[in-house]
Amino acid sequence: MGVVEGDLAAIEAYKSSGGDIARQLTADEVRLLNRPSAFDVGYTLVHLAIRFQRQDMLAILLTEVSQHAAKCIPAMVCPELTEQIRREIAASLHQRKGDFACYFLTDLVTFTLPADIEDLPPTVQEKLFDEVLDRDVQKELEEESPIINWSLELGTRLDSRLYALWNRTAGDCLLDSVLQATWGIYDKDSVLRKALHDSLHDCSHW
Repeated sequence: MGVVEGDLAAIEAYKSSGGDIARQLTADEVRLLNRPSAFDVGYTLVHLAIRFQRQDMLAILLTEVSQHAAKCIPAMVCPELTEQIRREIAASLHQRKGDFACYFLTDLVTFTLPADIEDLPPTVQEKLFDEVLDRDVQKELEEESPIINWSLELGTRLDSRLYALWNRTAGDCLLDSVLQATWGIYDKDSVLRKALHDSLHDCSHW
């Protein structure tokens, strides 16, 4: 309610009393709050700050979230290479000529984890996967409802598996996911966000 009403003191009080800012709303809480236009199951304070455009709160919450994140993913390990990749992506964005002036990418790439991981000792593999993957999502996609890695042909015989990469805690952004799946980095500089925004704006008459 503090986010909805723009009450920063309520957020500070929640944090100082040991409240987890990454905690998600449960179905019971959403029913209790009884405002479907504001609250959804799985929403965090960050989601609400984005929905209600509370920029001051969002800045505080994202700083807090990034301090809690203990992951050590490739894009964070080698910032120089990451910046080089970001420049490459920006250079491969082009705008179509004519009436439908949307942006598109000229490079088609797919990010894959190196096969050499299989040669590492099991304990090292586990540590590496803990850093790179979202274990909870992986379990959900593989076991609770078999959506990925259900094919014996691909998984066992060809030793090819899909992995759920860990995404930034600041909302499950589709554009972050696109860049992770293709280049192994996040849309930190909002290159795809800007391209999408400009495309929607420039092509609004369509």
